[in-house]
Amino acid sequence: MKKVYNTLASLLSVLALASCAGSPEALTYEHYKKRDLDYQENFRVLQMTDIHFGLATNFAEEWVYFDALIGLAEPDLMVLTGDMFMNASVDVVNQLYNYMDSKDIPWTVTFGNHDRQGFYTPQFIEGQATYDSYDNCLYVNPDDNVNGHGNHYINIVSGTDVEWQVIMLDSGSYHSLGATYDYDVIHEDQIAWYEDVIKETNKVQFDVDDFALVPPANVIPSVAFFHIPLFEYVDAYEAWEASGFDEDMGSGVYQDSGIWHGYYNSGFFAKAKELGSTRGMFVGHDHTNNFAIDYEDIVLSYGVKTGRGIYHDPEMIGGQVITLGDDGTIDIERLFVAYGE
Repeated sequence: MKKVYNTLASLLSVLALASCAGSPEALTYEHYKKRDLDYQENFRVLQMTDIHFGLATNFAEEWVYFDALIGLAEPDLMVLTGDMFMNASVDVVNQLYNYMDSKDIPWTVTFGNHDRQGFYTPQFIEGQATYDSYDNCLYVNPDDNVNGHGNHYINIVSGTDVEWQVIMLDSGSYHSLGATYDYDVIHEDQIAWYEDVIKETNKVQFDVDDFALVPPANVIPSVAFFHIPLFEYVDAYEAWEASGFDEDMGSGVYQDSGIWHGYYNSGFFAKAKELGSTRGMFVGHDHTNNFAIDYEDIVLSYGVKTGRGIYHDPEMIGGQVITLGDDGTIDIERLFVAYGE
């Protein structure tokens, strides 16, 4: 059975990960993507987050709202960064996913801390079979020993060249403290998986045996999507505040009750800095935070809360478009869409 929440005692190469089910085929980094997408200039990724659909959701009203948001965004890819659901049923999940697939735009998901709190099994919400029934869904969940579910990536390509990588990680749900809890994190074995994806993709593209032989300026750029923010989101905000909220450093607002990161710093940000690939990290979780801050050459960004499920600021709901430039830079646009527009 796939292990979910316990950190591996030792980090084995992801290239040699074997299925717990006894599959004779070892997993390589290539097993974690479904298909490539063709790059076009100014490729647009729509991040939607914290939708919180449940049993009481009025879908007739929501589809009008979502139509307006997606029409405004004009995305080439849509990524739902967790808490799509809270106290939902199989039917609620199917309704959202059928809607997403009907737009004929590639889409995928990462999980938040509430998605598993529904009237369905973990196998339903996490399992590959659920997502394989949708033609435009790029979710991948191999049977491996890596923490979480749905750690996967998408290559954005021009011919045989990878122009960008879009990397999705499961930041988990909760870490029990007995009577209370903290939030979970991206674990060390997931960081090893992330490192392997970046290194192996670059080694193939540049036909080298060692990632260190790829000039830093040539490393394929990437962006990462997950739900729970990192410790460094606090550091970034404090640095931005100390700068006098320099507009060249950041934008957006911090008006939540806090930055609710995971229970310890597992080193994901440090690894991203070391590899020099990831240009931005995009999370949800804290519904009324939507800042984006350039911190040590990586943009740390909250998405814009999508819709009115549970708590929100009605003037700051909608989505966020991340444009992947052909020069390896990203541009962020917040789309605020009110109901009835």
